[in-house]
Amino acid sequence: MGLYENEKTGAAGSYSNYAGNEQQLDIAFTLPGEYLQYGAKLNIPLRHPYEERVRLSGFAMLIKRNAWNLAGGMDERFTPGYFEDDDLSMQILQKGYRLVLCRNSFIYHAGSQSFKDREDVEQILQEHHGLFIKKYGFDILEYAYPAKDLTAIFWRSAPGNTAALPKGSATDRPYSIGFFQPLQSIRLPKLYWKYFPPQLLWKTAARRKA
Repeated sequence: MGLYENEKTGAAGSYSNYAGNEQQLDIAFTLPGEYLQYGAKLNIPLRHPYEERVRLSGFAMLIKRNAWNLAGGMDERFTPGYFEDDDLSMQILQKGYRLVLCRNSFIYHAGSQSFKDREDVEQILQEHHGLFIKKYGFDILEYAYPAKDLTAIFWRSAPGNTAALPKGSATDRPYSIGFFQPLQSIRLPKLYWKYFPPQLLWKTAARRKA
C-alpha cells in the first residue's frame, strides 16, 4: 500500500475521474459501476506504482495518524473548502513527511457535490487562494505543475545549491511555468525551497518522464 511503502510517507492520493492536481484521468462512463470496473482493471502491480508529489487533491487522501496529528489537521480558516488540501499538504511536508500518488489506484468521484447549491463558490475560491498566499508567502498554483524540462532551472535557482545537474537535464529551450508566465520573470521565494527542495522536484519530473 502506498501509504506504508516508506516510513517517511505521510499521505497518499489516488487517480480519479474528477480531481485537480493532475490526478484526473481522461475517462467518461455513463454509470458509477463502470468507473468501479475501470478502477479494478487499473489496480494491478506496477514496477513504479508511486509518484512523489508536492501536493495531493483532497477529494481522497489517506493520511498516517501521526502525520495528521503533527500537521494539526485541517485549518478551519479554509472552511468549507478550497485550498484546504493544499494547506494540509504543506503542513505534512513541513513536518518532514512525503506525499505520494498511487498510480495503480482509482477512486470514483461524483465531483463538486459540496458546492453545487452555493452561489459564492468563486468568492470562496478567491478568498482561500489569497489566504494560502498570505500564510505561506508564495502562490502554489505557480509552482505545483512544473513542466518536465524545467528541472534544470529549478535546480540552478535553489539557494546554495552547487550540486551538478543530473545527466540529461534540458537547459537550452524556452521555459514557462504555471499559467505560462515566463520563467525569467519568476523569483522563487526562499520559503518555497523549504517545502519543495530541488531533489524532490527532480525525482518527480524524472518519474513522469519515465
